[in-house]
Amino acid sequence: MASETRRLKCWGAAKALCVIMVSSVSLLFWPFFYSSIGGETKPTKTSEASSRVAVPSLSPSIYKVEGIRVIDGDTVEARFYIWSDIMLCKVVRLEGIDAPEVYGPAKLSGLAAKEYLESRLAKANEIYLRTDKNNDKYGRLLAVILVRDVVGLVNLNEEMLAKGHAHSL
Repeated sequence: MASETRRLKCWGAAKALCVIMVSSVSLLFWPFFYSSIGGETKPTKTSEASSRVAVPSLSPSIYKVEGIRVIDGDTVEARFYIWSDIMLCKVVRLEGIDAPEVYGPAKLSGLAAKEYLESRLAKANEIYLRTDKNNDKYGRLLAVILVRDVVGLVNLNEEMLAKGHAHSL
């Protein structure tokens, strides 16, 4: 009986030691695992035939938008890939600009800004987000929207300012 109790105590100590070791190793390697699943990486295309490849980056990341919905003149909801098979759907605030709200006293100019943004995005051949991966106080991703059309690559944030649909922050 005493030898069985001693064996159970040893087994319990071995299990505890195992848990501590696994926890320590997982904490040690967490940054590497996190970066491999999209923590500090950006997708880039090496050629048209290749798939997306993750490359560590400290500079702004550019993502091709697969779908976009305008919420108001300075906020959109965008779907974009952050990895070859991982798509995000995020609410995005246009960085550096503020458009009137679509409700309240400035409702007419807010609706005009929203309609202009919708029409401009509808005309674009391709839409991209350029972001430093920062969020505003409401958790929205701050980004610049770049659109490719017949003119070339255009910064939509600056265009909204130039057309008078928003003011600078």
